[in-house]
Amino acid sequence: MSRARRTDATTAQVSCSDKAALNPPWHQDVHVYVIGEHGDSEIIVWSSAFIGGIALTEFPIPEGVMLKQIQQEYTELTRKRGNSILERKGNTSYGISTVVCQLVDSILRDEKQIFPVSARADSNYGVGSEIVLGLPCIISSIGIERQLVLPRNADEQRLLEESASKLNEAYNSRA
Repeated sequence: MSRARRTDATTAQVSCSDKAALNPPWHQDVHVYVIGEHGDSEIIVWSSAFIGGIALTEFPIPEGVMLKQIQQEYTELTRKRGNSILERKGNTSYGISTVVCQLVDSILRDEKQIFPVSARADSNYGVGSEIVLGLPCIISSIGIERQLVLPRNADEQRLLEESASKLNEAYNSRA
């Protein structure tokens, strides 16, 4: 299970909703997924992001705010958030334990919620079938019931392939 995927997605959601000038509870209306390796090579799939059912690229962002600026700023913030918390508190247990509780609830109650968890990549991701990385899956009483394939643009696909390669290298170095 990718323990940090859900917390990374929440960081991106809250950050994006803040820039879009949405009032609390802002992040409930923002949907964006963070996939791949947890850390420096994780990918925010901006091309699949939406706010209130409107694609992020079409959402009326406040004057003076550029979409590219939001994407760059919050990609960096999301990637570094875990280390920032670790440096301040010495651990990241609260965020992780919250996500574990959500996963357990989803399994016990057969809620069929979507969580980004570590799973072998579906062939439609184009990174090979042996690589395990954070991807959105429907979680039910049987665990991963089904993996979802997010639409990605060419740049996001390239970044996903790089992330998968990084994970594969780390795995092979331990063998």
